[in-house]
Amino acid sequence: NERGKERPDSFGRKYPEKFPVGTVLNLNTADTTQLKGIPGIGSYYAGKICRYRERLGGFVRVEQIKEVEGLPEGIEAWFEVAADARPRQINVNTADFQTLVRHPYLSYEQVKVITAHRQKSGKLQGWEDVRLHELFQGMDFDRLEPYFSFR
Repeated sequence: NERGKERPDSFGRKYPEKFPVGTVLNLNTADTTQLKGIPGIGSYYAGKICRYRERLGGFVRVEQIKEVEGLPEGIEAWFEVAADARPRQINVNTADFQTLVRHPYLSYEQVKVITAHRQKSGKLQGWEDVRLHELFQGMDFDRLEPYFSFR
């Protein structure tokens, strides 16, 4: 029986067979069935991980899995992210409000600042254009870099 696949119990209900400790899955390619093979992850959390990955545009670091609320402590030990992982990028200057606000690293208020800047001053050349705004002070711009472009 392949690990991570569902297996019926004596009542015919299907439960995923759990992976042994030491198993490592690619955080960007694991599907819900594979995720349910991790102890402590059921359908709810498997779906939550996949939805977050989609909103994010893909993971660039394993530690980002901790951004998904409610996951078991030490969950990152079950994952890896390929060194050449290339997340989906959003062009800050052409994306609509809905697309920008959907990204988990930008708040509604920050997106309002970005769109107001575009309307008033034109295209942003980089995060420096909004860095001085109070809503962006203290922001970890390195965290945003893989997910946004300005061309």
